[in-house]
Amino acid sequence: MSLTVVIFPIGGVTGSCLLGFMVDRFGRKGTLLINNFVAAFAAVFIACSEMIHSPGLVIFSRFAAGIWTGMFGSVVPMYLGEISPTSLRGAISMLPMLFSTLGVIFALVLGHPDILGNEKGWAIMLSLPALLALLQIFFLLSCPESPRYLLIQKNKEEEAREVLKMLREKDEVEDEIEELHEEYLYEKEERQMQIFELIGHKGLQKQFICIIVLMVGQQFSGINSAYYYAADIYRSTKIGGPNIHYLQMAAHFVLLFAHVFSIFVIDFWGRRFLLLTGFGICNVTSILLTMTLELKNIIWWMPYISTILATVFTIGYTIGPSSIPFLMTTELFLQSSRSSAYVIGGCVHWLSKFLLWVIMLHINKGIGPYSFLVFLPFSTASFWYILKAAPETKQKTFLEIRKVMEKTKPPKKSSGRRQTERWESTSQDDRILQNSIAMEFVEVLQARINPEVVSAEVSSSVPHFVKKERQT
Repeated sequence: MSLTVVIFPIGGVTGSCLLGFMVDRFGRKGTLLINNFVAAFAAVFIACSEMIHSPGLVIFSRFAAGIWTGMFGSVVPMYLGEISPTSLRGAISMLPMLFSTLGVIFALVLGHPDILGNEKGWAIMLSLPALLALLQIFFLLSCPESPRYLLIQKNKEEEAREVLKMLREKDEVEDEIEELHEEYLYEKEERQMQIFELIGHKGLQKQFICIIVLMVGQQFSGINSAYYYAADIYRSTKIGGPNIHYLQMAAHFVLLFAHVFSIFVIDFWGRRFLLLTGFGICNVTSILLTMTLELKNIIWWMPYISTILATVFTIGYTIGPSSIPFLMTTELFLQSSRSSAYVIGGCVHWLSKFLLWVIMLHINKGIGPYSFLVFLPFSTASFWYILKAAPETKQKTFLEIRKVMEKTKPPKKSSGRRQTERWESTSQDDRILQNSIAMEFVEVLQARINPEVVSAEVSSSVPHFVKKERQT
């Protein structure tokens, strides 16, 4: 039983490791199609395991389910983020978590003991993803490949242009094509790097740190303790007992509305605001839940307060830490390094989940409601990092986000031997502008003074690459 439980996140880690090769080799759409076949086979294995009474086949099918879940968890937000217009990227990328919550509600309905949540019906319920996988394969056939993948990674400009025309429902898409060309030129160095070289690349260290912090904060926010104690909290109220199943469904309907709310506001209020709000709610309610759970046997009305606080906790988690880390993984990296970023982020996500599944039961049995305080430092540290270091990415193109991450303060001294460092530390757009001004200045002087003197004295004081960029 223990192996059957923990094999699922191990499969998630495996799926995350395979993701980088899959999305670069077969494309975003191709990976989705292949992954749906894996999902269908895993569901069929579950049904067969019940028929032949094979625990080994159950374990294998759980591992396969972990693989396709790990891949879906990354490739879906990646694909949606790449095909979305900048103004709607946040809302569209949040949709998977909305349907995830809807899926949990359907699972709770079908998992009722009177329907499929019994000894005879569990295999049928766990094999239903095969139907959903086949349905998605059917609809994916009419979906386009990511235009960014086509142009930047496959150099198929005409195909990318046609896809953009279809997605935007207009013929004028040259602005976006130009943006893709700019990104292609900007990330030329990264295209030749392997995953470990990207991790050590100085220009990407901030992005990788941000993703790791968000993924660890997502899992160690205390949400597992909230889910663990939810049934116990409902049971301690007078409305608990046989109605616990219905209370869980009602709680997830509340989360469904929280997802809808975050979808409508994320592109206006921004990612940072929702993350700070979400982690802030988790921090405060963790402390309050510890107090109310400790006092539930002393004060008769305290279980009702605990029920409200647990719901508020999950709402805070839903609007921020739940889905935004995957969205920001898409936004913080350019095309060629994005797949590697998802490999790192996905592995951190599933390894953290695996660790929690292994130790969570022991923590809750050992210290009870004080388990919320174990995760409070992680949640608080995530809140502090987001407040101080995480960038705001709303309404920005991928290239604009990269330039925001690369901004550095200019050195105080720029004369002598440090002149070249001053020019190299400036952003590319600023350098081109400064180079143009410098050459314009040289041309004006050449027109008014002795051209030979100016050419010998003034031009020699400008870095050698100015003329080259000016000619380009």
